[in-house]
Amino acid sequence: MEAGALLGDDAKVQIDLIDENGQFLFQKTLNYYGYAGARVYFSQQVPFQIGGAAESARLEVSTHDTFGRLQAVRSVDLILLQMGEDSTTSGAIEREPYLIRQPQPDTSVSGGVLHLVGLADPVNATPLVIELTDEQGNVVGTASVTVAPPSGDLSHTPFAVDVPYMVSTTTPVRLNIHQNSADTNLPGIVALTSETVVLNP
Repeated sequence: MEAGALLGDDAKVQIDLIDENGQFLFQKTLNYYGYAGARVYFSQQVPFQIGGAAESARLEVSTHDTFGRLQAVRSVDLILLQMGEDSTTSGAIEREPYLIRQPQPDTSVSGGVLHLVGLADPVNATPLVIELTDEQGNVVGTASVTVAPPSGDLSHTPFAVDVPYMVSTTTPVRLNIHQNSADTNLPGIVALTSETVVLNP
């Protein structure tokens, strides 16, 4: 595989190959100590063993922040063959699927509702899920919105959604937008983008 990543707060990139039973066929963490926030490009051989002639799997690249929360996820669904020749596609993911226009990173929000304005190039037909997660991993706000694929000359479709939340004190959170798999045989998050904001009661 060949990929690029914007490093998270922990300066690591996690590579996972997950089979249709949710088992990890391959796991590796690439450490780029001292380069948090930098963009890196890498290639990686991903060995695997399967029991049958063919099996569905997901190759996932993710980054995390210092609290262990997902910061970004990109993935590609694959068919693994025990024998035969490779059939690969270059540039399977060429642009960011979700762009957050409002709020800006580290914005302070009050009143119990976060107004999110963004752009999306959905990776499948499932709704966009928006979550607000505190530093302990608790989800303090959530919403979802269905966004149509971009049409015409647009690269992304504009969308807006209000995300209700509940906090009792000033709370730093991670705002993430993600989509789940449309394949029931390979559940889980397939793409995720995030930023940090501060919530007030």
